[in-house]
Amino acid sequence: MSFHNTKLMGFLTETVLVTHAPIVKNGCDCNIRCGDTVSAQELTDKEKKEHAWFLPYTLILGVNREHFDPARGKGGSAIWEFDVSKLPRKSGEKITNIQLKVIAFRIHAGLHTPSKSWQDAKAKGERKWGRVSLAVGEHEFEMLDDIILETRMEHGENIGFNQTRSFPEIQEWILKARQEGDGKLRVKLAVNSQVTWDVDQVRLEFIVVETKQVRQWVWMVLGAFLSSVIGTVMAYLILNGKQ
Repeated sequence: MSFHNTKLMGFLTETVLVTHAPIVKNGCDCNIRCGDTVSAQELTDKEKKEHAWFLPYTLILGVNREHFDPARGKGGSAIWEFDVSKLPRKSGEKITNIQLKVIAFRIHAGLHTPSKSWQDAKAKGERKWGRVSLAVGEHEFEMLDDIILETRMEHGENIGFNQTRSFPEIQEWILKARQEGDGKLRVKLAVNSQVTWDVDQVRLEFIVVETKQVRQWVWMVLGAFLSSVIGTVMAYLILNGKQ
């Protein structure tokens, strides 16, 4: 599905840029979870009332159902698998942009750690972090970004960032997934101890496909020229046939 076209004109050819709809995975739709993680889908009605910050599709890394306390979290991770085999791949088509985005819709959500935990870690020379890694097929994960938490959140007292985190230009990973991974791209998010990551959605978006094609006027001129040539040849044959 595409929803926006842009044309860049040359003299004989034009470049068409088509933006495709994003590929979206909800947080709780991850394929694998390890360590301290809690999905909204596993909460009881009582827990949903007590922990109202969960949306129906939220997955939180770094807490568990025994305490829901980030300060007691021991770290956790989750993996989402994307099928990118259906993205455009015809001859002449090239993906020129695609980015990974991790979204938390709530204002006070995001990747964060309690201020005291951060201060204690800093005193020991340690850091609090969230990590993004990618893999194709059965290959090992490679780190895309190591996010060190160092600044206070805009909303709240925790150290970290709110809501959305983008990782641009991963189109080379899409090519690798097609060539080496049966069209499967795996995205892994992880946190270390006393860090939580509220994940409502993981998305592949701003998917821009470039196609180069001959401009319409060239085909029109070529068609007119061929028609003229064919007409001349037919006239010649007709005239010679009457002689």
